[in-house]
Amino acid sequence: MARDRVRAAGKGEEEIRLATALAAQAEDRVQDARICEGKTHLTWPLQGIGFGPIALLSIPGEPFAGLNHRIVGSSPFAQTLFSGYSNGGFDYLPPRETLAEGGFEVETSPFAPEAGDRLVDESLGVLTDLTAA
Repeated sequence: MARDRVRAAGKGEEEIRLATALAAQAEDRVQDARICEGKTHLTWPLQGIGFGPIALLSIPGEPFAGLNHRIVGSSPFAQTLFSGYSNGGFDYLPPRETLAEGGFEVETSPFAPEAGDRLVDESLGVLTDLTAA
C-alpha cells in the first residue's frame, strides 16, 4: 500500500496524507473505468415521492449543489428535498458551468457535459408528474 511505503521511507504525516489521497483517487478512477468500460450511456434511477406540499427526489452518486438549487428552485412543490447517494451509486455529477473550473470532482466525472442539464430536466418532469398523481 502506498501509505505503508511512504511511512517506511520515513516521511511525515502530511506526505502520508497526500500519498493516501492520491492512492484513493487512483482507486476511484479504476472503479469508474470498470463500471463504464465499453459503455456510451449509463442509466441512473431517479426516484420521486410526493405527499401534500412535499416532494422527495433521490439519485445515486453525488450531484453538485448547483444542480440541487436548480431542481429545488423550479419545483412545483412548496418543499423539495433532493438527495444524492441514494441506493448506492458512484461518482460526481457536475453542472456544465463548473467544467471550466476543473478540480478532482470535475476531472474524474465520467459524465458528459450535458448530464447535469438532463438530470434537472428529468427531475422536473418527475416532480410535475407527482403533482398530477
